[in-house]
Amino acid sequence: MKKLALTLLVLFISCQSNDKNEFDNKVITEIKKTDIPAVVMGKIHKSGQMDFYSFGPSRWERNDTINEKDLFWIASMTKVITSVAGMQLVDKGIISLDEPLDKYLPEMTEIPILNDDFELVKAKQKITLRHLLTHSSGFGNKNSHPKMVEWEKIKDNYDWKYLYPFPRMFESGTSYLYGISTSWLGILIERLTKMSLADYMKENLFTPMEMNNTFFEYDMTDKQTEMLVSSSQRNLKTRKLEKKEPRNDLFNDWDYFKNIVPDYKYSGQGSINSTPEDFGKFMQIFLNKGMYKNHLILSEKSLEEFISPQLNGYKIEFWDDEVKGGFDFSGRGDLNHFFDEYDNHSLGMAYEEQSKSRPLGTGYWAGAWNTYFMVDFQNEFGIVYMTQIRRFNDVYSYNLFTSFERLIYEDIKNAN
Repeated sequence: MKKLALTLLVLFISCQSNDKNEFDNKVITEIKKTDIPAVVMGKIHKSGQMDFYSFGPSRWERNDTINEKDLFWIASMTKVITSVAGMQLVDKGIISLDEPLDKYLPEMTEIPILNDDFELVKAKQKITLRHLLTHSSGFGNKNSHPKMVEWEKIKDNYDWKYLYPFPRMFESGTSYLYGISTSWLGILIERLTKMSLADYMKENLFTPMEMNNTFFEYDMTDKQTEMLVSSSQRNLKTRKLEKKEPRNDLFNDWDYFKNIVPDYKYSGQGSINSTPEDFGKFMQIFLNKGMYKNHLILSEKSLEEFISPQLNGYKIEFWDDEVKGGFDFSGRGDLNHFFDEYDNHSLGMAYEEQSKSRPLGTGYWAGAWNTYFMVDFQNEFGIVYMTQIRRFNDVYSYNLFTSFERLIYEDIKNAN
């Protein structure tokens, strides 16, 4: 009997090994179909197990293979981390989701709206934490809305007396506009906690979650700088990738906030560096009801609210290609890109509503240098994908991310 059990165990392990080797080969085959020079992709399990797949060197001059411990600029994937930090303040009873922010951020709430007749009008509705978390506050980035683009041409015609240099585009809670809301959230966190955003996140997120190589760019040491991976940029005329050095320009929105916060350094919208391994740890809280191992990061109630759809009567919206300058929309079909204007938004990431493969409610987002993540709550796994290619929405990089996702869903289907 013992001999039979041992034989069955050996056969089981052998089958598992063969299945893993087969899956590994499929992943490498998909990578080699592209011209992506270096990439790390990982499947994040609810149990804490993380399976990573890597290809290419960490630096062009190095004879190594990039891996999950190498350092990437995650750009707008910073937003979901800042959003969790903001939701922690709700858990702590410091602020509620729907109270007006006038007394905390008067420099923000007093800013008028530029209406469709290009008149500056006083807002009728209050801005709340929920609006900042859902990009429905009315604030955009410099080029994220046609009226924002036009404002740059006509702003000298107005008597602008506000510390922040741009008007809002609409009443809070009436539309979606991807932009600067999460930077305002970072300032709000600093004011409410009397801590820098970096110190707050280190104490309440990075340390308890063992994210030892996640930090804001301003705080990088020489050793951590050596961990940064090389980058590349696609020439949109030749479609070829041109090798670049590790990204060394600090992300900041200093010009937006220098009159409001003189020592402004830590942007809540895009200035965090992290590793695939660390971000995989962060994703654990979404798969484990707000817990990371024995640490409560978000209450179960707050986590459920955080991942639920929030936009009522409107969807995620991005504007025309001209406004979206800096993004790569070439070589693809209408829906074959990251931007999906059919989905909702939760309190920190997009909320899937139209996918043919992902279940309803899957969360996802991305960063400017083609880093991506998704969390499938139904099948209890996540994906983190990191490369460093400019411009965002690179067709080959995004297609590789979706190919990896497809292989995982095929594997799940076959296992069932």
